[in-house]
Amino acid sequence: MRYIDVFNEIADKTLHVFKKYRNDISNLLIQVKEDKTLLTKADVEIQGLIVEIIKKYDKNANFIAEEKDLRIVDEQNETIWVIDPIDGTRPFTEPNNKEYCCAVGVLENGMPIAAMIFMPEMGKNQASVLAIALLETREIIINGLLHDYSGDKRSACASTTRERGSSPSKIEEVLVNSGVEVKNRTTSQSIDLLRTAIDISAYSDVGNGHFDVFYRERQKIWDGVPGMCFNNIVGKRIIDTLGNDVIPFTASFLSMDEPVSPSVIVAHYDEVEKLMTPTV
Repeated sequence: MRYIDVFNEIADKTLHVFKKYRNDISNLLIQVKEDKTLLTKADVEIQGLIVEIIKKYDKNANFIAEEKDLRIVDEQNETIWVIDPIDGTRPFTEPNNKEYCCAVGVLENGMPIAAMIFMPEMGKNQASVLAIALLETREIIINGLLHDYSGDKRSACASTTRERGSSPSKIEEVLVNSGVEVKNRTTSQSIDLLRTAIDISAYSDVGNGHFDVFYRERQKIWDGVPGMCFNNIVGKRIIDTLGNDVIPFTASFLSMDEPVSPSVIVAHYDEVEKLMTPTV
């Protein structure tokens, strides 16, 4: 299957829906879910559209999706599509905030093998940005062009987003004490993971362009898988605070009602030991 064709069609067709709701955002009804995240009609409509497109290419598709408890996992099918229709729903509902995206990842035997992160307004002059990751060829494609991630330099910045009012983690404290600029305000986990894999400054001037480190407690699978695919391609390590590899995901983890990793650290291999020290 040419995943790039699926991702391009999702981006093309969801962009119109994103624009429809953003142009009338003040009238969008917002629900607060049990986990205190937001749900809107836009989330549900966009997810339905994504599922419809995927089924054109993969008639027997398995799904793990955020909204409306969409879980279709047949153990005979090794491929699972993981969908977050709007990652960053709160920014999506704020007229002047652009840090939201549509994130889709593909798992094969628990390993992220392809992903898209589509940012409808984060490009220069509010243009859209489509980032695609393909593990087989180790390619990252931004708006149709190959991105040379070997040239991305380190930034001395990190994303350690956490719930408002919560205390800093030990890892966040280590980063701050070592002079790293830390972003701890939650926007979109998928976008922050993308910015950990590559420097997107050439494509977007919204927020930080690049992070050396990503840390998150209770990382949900749908806003984790797409960004993990990008980071796996560029060679960053993806572990938990016990030093265990997070990917590939196990079958028992994927069969949970809500697959959530207790913790996720994404960093260069030479950064991991320093970050793990305070957790021992």
